[in-house]
Amino acid sequence: MVIGNWELVIGNWELVIGNWLTLNYQLSTVNYQLSTVNCQLSTVNCLI
Repeated sequence: MVIGNWELVIGNWELVIGNWLTLNYQLSTVNYQLSTVNCQLSTVNCLI
């Protein structure tokens, strides 16, 4: 039973780490899009 519990704990950690990595990836994608928009806005401001 102890080994089974450890497997559950390790499995849960893998899920948590996987979710965390996915969240980080999504956040960095959003940050990239925001910086791209900022770059475009600043370019437009320079043209005005």
